[in-house]
Amino acid sequence: MLFIILIRQLSTIKSEPVTNYGSTKTNIQWLISKEQGAPRFAMRLFTLKPGANIGIHSHPEEHEIYIVQGECALISEDGTRIYYF
Repeated sequence: MLFIILIRQLSTIKSEPVTNYGSTKTNIQWLISKEQGAPRFAMRLFTLKPGANIGIHSHPEEHEIYIVQGECALISEDGTRIYYF
């Protein structure tokens, strides 16, 4: 079995503004993607400033969100607003 270990410093990973779906005050850093040899996996770090918005959208693939700090509101498919603190 082959294991590949990827060690990177966050400060060396380019941060880009997110504007898709009308998003505001949000940046993204691609931690793991096809560029690092992961054809079917992506790990991204989103940094949202106070008052930020990521526009309503959906994904056909499984999608996880891990909140490190702060709080947010998510809107489910049926329109229910869910708050996370």
